[in-house]
Amino acid sequence: MFPKTALVYRVVPQLNVFVGASGEFAVFRTESDFGNKISQSQYNNALGTYRDFHLGAGAEYHLPFGPSIHVEAGYSFRREIDYKDIGETVSFDPGPYVQAGLRWRF
Repeated sequence: MFPKTALVYRVVPQLNVFVGASGEFAVFRTESDFGNKISQSQYNNALGTYRDFHLGAGAEYHLPFGPSIHVEAGYSFRREIDYKDIGETVSFDPGPYVQAGLRWRF
């Protein structure tokens, strides 16, 4: 996991705004018959590495009783899956993303 880096500005004690960058990575293996299902047998039991990088901005509001609300929007780029065993790379178009959540730290 690539650490999420951010420049954070505290507007008031309960509200932070930020800009940042992050990356997501995963290693996986396809099912033994995955390639047969898509008529490309080289993908049967193939080892893949997924990569996705994000640039974004957002805000986090801390509620007085514990939780915080988090909203972020940005751009996802360099999304690809590298199948090392078969020498194949699948690339995806870059695109926007939005995420929101509720966090509770204790």
